[in-house]
Amino acid sequence: MLDQDFPAFTALLNSSVCLALTIIFALASRYSSVKKQLRLLRILTSYITLTLLLNLYIVGTSGSGLAYAALALSAVTIPLLWLFVYTFWAKGE
Repeated sequence: MLDQDFPAFTALLNSSVCLALTIIFALASRYSSVKKQLRLLRILTSYITLTLLLNLYIVGTSGSGLAYAALALSAVTIPLLWLFVYTFWAKGE
């Protein structure tokens, strides 16, 4: 049974790490320079996009409940990224 749910479990773990890193980096970069914030936004955008695409693939192939939970965590991460981008733009720099 663990062999069947292993991809979904790793996707859930990856989505959790992605969500945590998004929150941590958004809070940590509030007072950093614009150059560092832009670099961080590029990295976070790529990581979040790859995580979402991976979760969509795993939902399509396995269809387990863990895969749907991972996809839900990815769906929560995207509005957090937009909040991070909005606060960056709202600084006026």
